[in-house]
Amino acid sequence: MGYRSDVAYRIMFKNKEVLNEFIALVMVKGEYVAKALKECEIEQGYQDTYYVNFFQSDVKWYDEFPDVQGHEELYKFAVERFPDDAGYRFVRIGEENDDIEEHEEG
Repeated sequence: MGYRSDVAYRIMFKNKEVLNEFIALVMVKGEYVAKALKECEIEQGYQDTYYVNFFQSDVKWYDEFPDVQGHEELYKFAVERFPDDAGYRFVRIGEENDDIEEHEEG
């Protein structure tokens, strides 16, 4: 069984050029990071902003899992590489009523 959570994050990009550069860098970064990106949806926002969205319900989200590490690296890499042009917001809601994890940057 194991403990399960609902997990979502959104990476925001200033424009399509930054998004495209991010995607190119991620695809050569490593297997789990590239796989994480492929599990996301890309959406155009207001004007020229773009979003990389991820949502998964009822998932085992353990820090030691390589897939989880890939997702964490994905959104953290965006703000490390593009500090002025990207940001993210992450939310994880666990089975317990008071188990909510949120963080954002950028």
